[in-house]
Formats: sequence, structure tokens, C-alpha cells
Amino acid sequence: MMALVLMAASSVSRAVESTAKVHAWWDPAWRPEGWVKGKRFCGHHPVLRVVSPGEEESITLFFKTIGMLCVLWTILWYLSAALTHVFVTPRLPRSSVERENSTVYVSQKFVAELKCLVVAALANVAVVHMWGQAGSDVYEPNVQAELAGDFFLSFEIVDLVLGSLHGFLTQLYVLHHVLHIVLGLIIRGNCTLGFPA
Repeated sequence: MMALVLMAASSVSRAVESTAKVHAWWDPAWRPEGWVKGKRFCGHHPVLRVVSPGEEESITLFFKTIGMLCVLWTILWYLSAALTHVFVTPRLPRSSVERENSTVYVSQKFVAELKCLVVAALANVAVVHMWGQAGSDVYEPNVQAELAGDFFLSFEIVDLVLGSLHGFLTQLYVLHHVLHIVLGLIIRGNCTLGFPA
């Protein structure tokens, strides 16, 4: 019995330490282990860490991060579709635009709203952290801007692919997504974190 209590106490202690480390990145003065001024920061944040201390993020690791988030958005897309099919679509009046009657079309709006809330929250915190920062500090660590850019870019990729597969994208919608994806790849791929915010 005593061994179980000690194991539980140890687990709680590790969880508290881990939580304290994870929440430290919300502090604008937080710097990742091994990061030095002048090096790119991307990939070092504790939430989606893919880079070892002292290294810079490679293009392969960048795409790995975006790929993981694309899987997350895909799961949310289809989970939302299942819930929408059961709880929302039966209660909606029929639209005169046929594609708007699709459960997937309706559920995509819920996932898009979730993306807007997450990205806006992260970007607003990033802007507050960057307030008054010199322009030369654009490469300074800014976890919130990086996460906002990662979530936004991965959502746009998934939305373009799944929206195309389900046949409800117009030409303007495709152009809109392609522009966001290209800009996201340029901005986040070059780790210029001030721009996503």
C-alpha cells in the first residue's frame, strides 16, 4: 500500500514539474534550452518539440510538425462530421445550394470556427509579447506565433484537401486556400514568426 502511495506521489510531483515547464513558454522572456540569439527558434517549443537543444529546425522536421497537425485537423474534421450528422443536420432547414446540405459541409464550419478561436488566441498573446520589440528581434523565440502559424497552415492544407475530396470547393475557395498555404509555407518555413501574429 505504501509503495502505491509513493508511486502516486512521485507521479504527481513529475506532473507538476512538467506542467511548470510547459507553462513557462507563455512568459515572453522564456528561451528554449540551447537557443542562442541569432539562431532560428522554430521547432524548439515544448508543445510540439521536434528539435534537440542547440539545433535548428530542418525542412524535414518542419514538415513533420505540419503533418502531425494535419492528422489532428483531419480527425477533428471527421469527428465533427459524425457529431454534426447526429445532432445538427437533422435540425437544419434544407438549403437551395445543394452542397450546403452536406453534413461534411456543415461540420467543416464548426472546425473552421475552432481554428479561428485557437489561432486568434495564440496570435493575440504573441502580439502582446512582441509589443515594443525591436524589428531586429523578429527571430526571437515566440512560441505563440509559431503555434498560431502551425495550426493555421495545417488547417488550410487539410481544409483544401478534404473540401476538394467532398466536392464543395469553388474556384475562389481553392485560390484563397492556395494563397494562405503558400504564404504560410514561406513565413513559417523561414521562421519569421512576427508575420503569423
